[in-house]
Amino acid sequence: MSDEETAAEGQRIVWNKGRKRARSRFRKTLSRNATYGFLRCLHAIVCRLPLPVGRGLAWCAGSLVYYLFGRERRIALDGLTRVYGAERSPSEIRSLARGMFRHHVQVVIDWLIIRRWSRERVERRFPDMAAACRDLHETHRRMGIGVVGISGHFGNWELLNVFFGHFLPGTLALIAKRLYYPRYQDFIHRLRASSGNDIIYTDESPRRIMRAVKDGKTAGFLPDQDVRTNSGVFVDFFGLPAYTVTAPVQLALKLRVPLVVVLVVKKDPGFELVFSGPLDIPRTGDEDADLLAGTQIWTRYLEEQIRAAPEQWAWLHPRWRTKPGSPRRLVDRRPRAGSGHSPPATESG
Repeated sequence: MSDEETAAEGQRIVWNKGRKRARSRFRKTLSRNATYGFLRCLHAIVCRLPLPVGRGLAWCAGSLVYYLFGRERRIALDGLTRVYGAERSPSEIRSLARGMFRHHVQVVIDWLIIRRWSRERVERRFPDMAAACRDLHETHRRMGIGVVGISGHFGNWELLNVFFGHFLPGTLALIAKRLYYPRYQDFIHRLRASSGNDIIYTDESPRRIMRAVKDGKTAGFLPDQDVRTNSGVFVDFFGLPAYTVTAPVQLALKLRVPLVVVLVVKKDPGFELVFSGPLDIPRTGDEDADLLAGTQIWTRYLEEQIRAAPEQWAWLHPRWRTKPGSPRRLVDRRPRAGSGHSPPATESG
């Protein structure tokens, strides 16, 4: 092959790769826009349904999602087998996984429907929940200081934001992870912000969180997943080492404020507010030991709640993905020039 032919061949290959990348970006953009349009249409329909109809839809849709989402199904079955493999049969574990998918679809549908209700309607429908929230509000008022609050992807964590907005107004600063696609992010932000609570993203300055706590608010973390963070420890979770962020405990120790656990657990026909705290975090002066002990304390409490209702926890997340001794990838918190959003950052919620 002559030099000219070789050069032409090289140019052709580079040109094809460029076209492939362009097609890939186009397809990704098209797919994201189509998904966004579908989600907006679905939201417009679902949020106007009566709650019993929505829950019936959630049962059917959750059963379908179990079979359609193969990767998430395998992750859930793997996690459930790790924990319950010695005490439950494979058919029982599969049944738990199906129940988990149904529950998590119901989490979304309940949130979309109930977030549009007035405070009076919520109180009429869930009087016990309203009374528990008011008791919690009185407890928070007596403390007279800010609080670091831990919840989890358990029960209906999205409704915690709604209930706080109705019955503990102005007391919650929700710590959330920014979504990777700006249109998704803007849509979800508007839904969550409608409760009136503050939303602080994990790629923002930690000073915002500290300021919220100093102003007497509850900084709400959801730290029960294996996330890309440079500050975490391995704690015992269902008898297995689980890499867990230390940010909530570190913040409570630094600001000398209480650390509490707040969960919204589904209890037919409504919900139950589960509150524990202030947790007894060691303050020995050995920062590493205190962070480890404090993180283990709230993790053990969350595990107890999950064991009581395992189908209500997000087993579809690979909780034990990080192994002891494996290095963590460093996280760059700096925004990329020209991007429409910030890069993934240390996640605590």
